[in-house]
Amino acid sequence: MEQKIFQAAEWILADCKEAEICDRYFEYRAAFIADPDSTTKMYISANSQYAVYVNDCFVDCGQYDDYEDHKVYDTLDITAYLKNGENDLYIGHYVCGGDFFARRKQVSGIIFDIWSGEQNVLSSNPTILSRENKHFLKNAEAISGQIGYNFEYDATTTEAEYRQSVPAEKDKNLFARPVKKLQMKPFQTAELKADGVFLEYDALLSKARRMQSAYLSAGAREDSYVKEEKHSGKSIVSWSVPKET
Repeated sequence: MEQKIFQAAEWILADCKEAEICDRYFEYRAAFIADPDSTTKMYISANSQYAVYVNDCFVDCGQYDDYEDHKVYDTLDITAYLKNGENDLYIGHYVCGGDFFARRKQVSGIIFDIWSGEQNVLSSNPTILSRENKHFLKNAEAISGQIGYNFEYDATTTEAEYRQSVPAEKDKNLFARPVKKLQMKPFQTAELKADGVFLEYDALLSKARRMQSAYLSAGAREDSYVKEEKHSGKSIVSWSVPKET
């Protein structure tokens, strides 16, 4: 089996029309049919990070930090997420595009293979539909040389249309992950322990600097609100979150 993995798969990338890709998020969708009674595994590698969903259920995430000349792939058992008939695959893909302590700048791309028993049921190729995730705003704001970029998300942004992917010029000489992945435990129920007015100063500063002085005051107002006003020449952004939210 190991010799067959990725034979039919190709490195691909969403067609974003940019020569240099930095701090971008992409989405991929495909359908496949697999025998729900057979063990079905997905093999995947990405630059820089991935998150896999099958039939709208989160499966796993977290690319092993590697190098362009030594790409590592993960093996994900997706059997428990399958259903009879057609299954939906969704992959979230992040491209860092910069050099930081935990990763190096590489050729952007993603590659995957799905095997149901001894049958190859889906391989990445340029016909896979993909798009840039426009909800993540383009700011490329680095926090530090260790952490890398932060992100800013706007849920109201108009989504792009899915189009066919483009080939990514990367070597298919891939290696299995050398250490076990972290175990994904069931989600825990969360409880609101504190509420109040969240306040941050000077929206013109970087988020990394703004978070150093941002705070949540004690006590909430009756109604939640969002407000932006001017104070001493600096912008103040504040809002409260009631307990019933």
